[in-house]
Amino acid sequence: MKSIPLKNYPGLMNDMQFNGKNSMNIMNIKKLGKSIIIVLIIFGIAYYISSFWFQFMLIQGNSMEPSYKNYQLVLLDKRDSVLKQGDVIVFQCDGLKAVLVKRIIACPGDTVQIVNGTLYVNGTAFKYPDVSYEGISYAGIAQNEIHLQENQFFVMGDNVEFSKDSRYQEVGCVSKEDILGIVIP
Repeated sequence: MKSIPLKNYPGLMNDMQFNGKNSMNIMNIKKLGKSIIIVLIIFGIAYYISSFWFQFMLIQGNSMEPSYKNYQLVLLDKRDSVLKQGDVIVFQCDGLKAVLVKRIIACPGDTVQIVNGTLYVNGTAFKYPDVSYEGISYAGIAQNEIHLQENQFFVMGDNVEFSKDSRYQEVGCVSKEDILGIVIP
């Protein structure tokens, strides 16, 4: 077999030689590789945090006015925590096939009823700062007293007349398993 001298293939000779120019390219490739790894790590951490701890959410609609405005960006705390009356939660509503933002009005063990336009929790007219729960025109399922079972919450929007909430059969009482998190004020 006859050997062919490499000098007859100048492109191949240049590729095989590691002069200063080619070693610079190798350094740039190493830097690029490190940068890609750092970006992937940052995205991984951001994904983990938004999946299990905190997440930004855009409120759509006016059912939570005046507390939260349409298209307001809020931070959602997804960590498991004790839910209490007055907390604003985000939950999955299968009846409406939507994610809703509402305020907890009553917790497990409480009773809820709307009589003559007034919201009663455990027999007492419900009051919350800067929000009026009087003069409610639609009582829905809350026209009869509702006793909340374990892990059930009764929720309403702050803008009561424009809110689709626990008063409506499609929403009903919210189960703890459907709650995605608490809106951080």
